[in-house]
Amino acid sequence: MNMARIATIVFLVFAAAHDAHAQKLYRCGSTFSQTPCGADAQEIKAAGVPQPIPQPALESLAPERYAEVRAMCERGIREQPAWKDPDSVKIRSIVRGARTIAVTFESGRRRAVAPWYVTVNAKNSYGGYAGERLAECYFDPDEKTLLSVYLRS
Repeated sequence: MNMARIATIVFLVFAAAHDAHAQKLYRCGSTFSQTPCGADAQEIKAAGVPQPIPQPALESLAPERYAEVRAMCERGIREQPAWKDPDSVKIRSIVRGARTIAVTFESGRRRAVAPWYVTVNAKNSYGGYAGERLAECYFDPDEKTLLSVYLRS
């Protein structure tokens, strides 16, 4: 298996564990626990602590819709200002995630997104290809709007 496939497989495995789930906290009288401590247990949602975001499986897309969303992701990758030579960008693979994931954006807003995973290579400032990088396209859960593109270091 070539290195690109290995990198893509490793990336997809780690992407599945991208967002840690917050622990639940229950209160029974003056006692607190991670498990319900009785019939009167009340789940507590701590202020300022990120709450879990449901991560349902993505529904399958019709082939023409799949191609449209894939093309939006590719355009988003190519338009990133991080590239020294935008014309040199080579995209090896674009793979749709199996389920939504929770992502915290730079604004601090946390939301569920439909991820697409991309293997990309581009020239650096010396004119040579810098090596493959992994990138992610984040769409709204309906996959109608590209919300963000994230290039991994």
